[in-house]
Amino acid sequence: MLSERETRIIQESYARIYENADKFSENFYMNLFEIAPDLRPLFAADIKKQGRKFIEILSIIILDLRDKKLIVPMIADMGRRHVKYGTERDHYQIVGQALIQTLDETFENKWSSTEKQLWIRLYNFVADIMIEASNYDDVS
Repeated sequence: MLSERETRIIQESYARIYENADKFSENFYMNLFEIAPDLRPLFAADIKKQGRKFIEILSIIILDLRDKKLIVPMIADMGRRHVKYGTERDHYQIVGQALIQTLDETFENKWSSTEKQLWIRLYNFVADIMIEASNYDDVS
């Protein structure tokens, strides 16, 4: 998925996010619900608690990027759980859009096009695993 160098770039940029994780997650959900207000009912009423869960999962994925045997099953399980929460296949594109928008806003002009492309690749990697594990094709 990512080379050692690319993994390090993601982890270093994530360290900058983690310095103000609460603000990042707050901005992420604000952007998500601005893009798709109809998704708001799928989330807990306490969005700060939801934000902490988001950062916790993101941290595990980022810190353990080198260990696919650990993160792939965890991500797949998360995908199966999200079906139960009402997540649909097309929601993943919206979440990805909100994530990249939030990263753009967070880093302003202080991140490279390489970093941005790596985050997009990372998100697509995670989303693809979650979608595949969700068996949306079998649900119809």
